[in-house]
Amino acid sequence: MFTTLTVYLFINWFNTSTAEEAVWSDEFTYMDSRWDWNYNSGTGYKQLTTIDGVSVVEIGITGQSSSSSYSDCSLHETSYQHTYGIFEARLRCTDDNGFNQSGHGTRGWGFWNFNDPTKADAAWFWSASPESDTSVAGFQVMVVRDSTIMFQKSLPEIDMREWHIYRVELLCTGTRFLVDGNEVATTSQCLDKLQRIEMWIDNYCIQVVDNQLQPVGYLNVQNDQMMYIDWVKYYDGDADDDGIPDACDNCPFHYNLGQEDGDGDRVGDLCDNCSSTPNGPDLGTCVREIGGVILTGKNNVSCTIGGDECGDGETCDTDQGNFNGNECGDVCECYADGYGEEEVPDAKVSIWDFILFKQEFGRRCTEEDPCQADYNNDAKVSIWDFVVFKQEFGKINCPTCD
Repeated sequence: MFTTLTVYLFINWFNTSTAEEAVWSDEFTYMDSRWDWNYNSGTGYKQLTTIDGVSVVEIGITGQSSSSSYSDCSLHETSYQHTYGIFEARLRCTDDNGFNQSGHGTRGWGFWNFNDPTKADAAWFWSASPESDTSVAGFQVMVVRDSTIMFQKSLPEIDMREWHIYRVELLCTGTRFLVDGNEVATTSQCLDKLQRIEMWIDNYCIQVVDNQLQPVGYLNVQNDQMMYIDWVKYYDGDADDDGIPDACDNCPFHYNLGQEDGDGDRVGDLCDNCSSTPNGPDLGTCVREIGGVILTGKNNVSCTIGGDECGDGETCDTDQGNFNGNECGDVCECYADGYGEEEVPDAKVSIWDFILFKQEFGRRCTEEDPCQADYNNDAKVSIWDFVVFKQEFGKINCPTCD
């Protein structure tokens, strides 16, 4: 059951736009109040117009921009409001200066938080002209946290002068970039501040110092350079509105379809095999194998593939397995929760479970005469069951598994 579910979620996570509608979209037939339409510096400008037969917003700087002053045009939201979410836009840029598609200065689009310039966050498509530091010149994707470049990848095969659909996905497990529906980069780097959608052109020259972006001056612009934006769409990345981003959600598209929610974690029981522990296709739990049983330890530490969250001898389990077939996922089960003070499972691993193990130690278990202390399900109560108990001793809030 859970293997099938995991495969299904894996497929659907990579096709988010087909499983949910955009929260909002703008085709720029009028000036929506979502945007700050008045932000321009120097010779920067923006206007609604028609290009290639479609209504667009044109942002740009003119050929009068000079190295003595800053010119910029930015189309951005009026507030920072996105923790997780997906930005998508169809746009193209001009290349009237002939410099590697990039014009003079910088331009880009995606998510940005610039409340504190010394600790800015961003996840965007970025372009800088050759006058800037060679490490950031040309077209690329970039994740910036606290003004420090955490991830970047060059995209020399993408021609910004052509129409493309660009997509930036802010996920709980990292950041993903797509062009025309094709993934061009992915990283486990996440942003930790509220973001706004931003698209801009300016005449900055950029240097990189200690892996941080720093403007060092302005550039002359001989000809007008523009960006034409056909439309922008925003997806909140939470298709079922349960407060758990899709990439971390056991059941991203099926909540509130008449399902019960026995553990109250807002993930429908049909899809939930963990108690209050979202564990989607890209988020797992640190586990170790002891005596043929997958154990999580006392803290249920979350992890990502390739991350360093797990300790020695542990791996990151995203399989959501079900070792003993009781419809409770391995990553959240307490195997050693046998009996409590009143001889019933008490949702914790305590001294009572050790007493049960001690009473049954050495027994062989059969279907007719089962063992309650056979924690690793190998039809006998042995030292391996004590190892399981010792690993889990002190765990609480164990889910009820039928």
